[in-house]
Amino acid sequence: MPLARPNNIDQYDGTLDPKDHLDTFEVTMLFHGASNPIMCWAYPLTLRCVDLQWFMRLIPNSIDQWSTLADKFNVQFTTSKELPRSSYTLSSIRQGLHETIYAYLNIFNVEAMKMCTLSPDVAVHLLVTGLQDALFTQELVKYSDVTMENLRSKALQFINLEETHHIQSPTQHHEYRPSQEDKRSKFHDPPISDPPKFPRKSKYAVYTPLNAR
Repeated sequence: MPLARPNNIDQYDGTLDPKDHLDTFEVTMLFHGASNPIMCWAYPLTLRCVDLQWFMRLIPNSIDQWSTLADKFNVQFTTSKELPRSSYTLSSIRQGLHETIYAYLNIFNVEAMKMCTLSPDVAVHLLVTGLQDALFTQELVKYSDVTMENLRSKALQFINLEETHHIQSPTQHHEYRPSQEDKRSKFHDPPISDPPKFPRKSKYAVYTPLNAR
């Protein structure tokens, strides 16, 4: 396998969670059938700036296998790790006043995926608690035992209704109603036209003929 950085792996700059970078690298390299030594040689291709400098300062022959390199990298950039999520984090997520169900569920699911010990029952309870949509909430209270699968199925129906309403709203036509000024101008003001023209009359009725030669 040639040593080249896979296109789906961004170079690590020390600002993101190191575990996410390691997981992406491992999955990609295993997919391509890379061996343990190849992974060790290819990994610095995914580093840059101070992170690459850290790798270059490693003691020679101190890396005997990929897991050793991964552990050293994880410890070195441990301050960039994301704080573990808890149910308190999800309980603070609430649907905004003008936020769609789709946007709310998307934010909730992103945070829920970062939790490793979240039970389905707790996830459903927290998600329903954060809902502000009255119609959707009334639909859910009809059922005594709501699973996450059932909730997502019901949410899809309301999301489709939201999308339909969003598409139709800009195309609604508004009936024209003339204002009082328009009515007054139309029914009370006389039409504006040119003044009448009359034939020009002569100043004298009889003229003396001239005998000029």
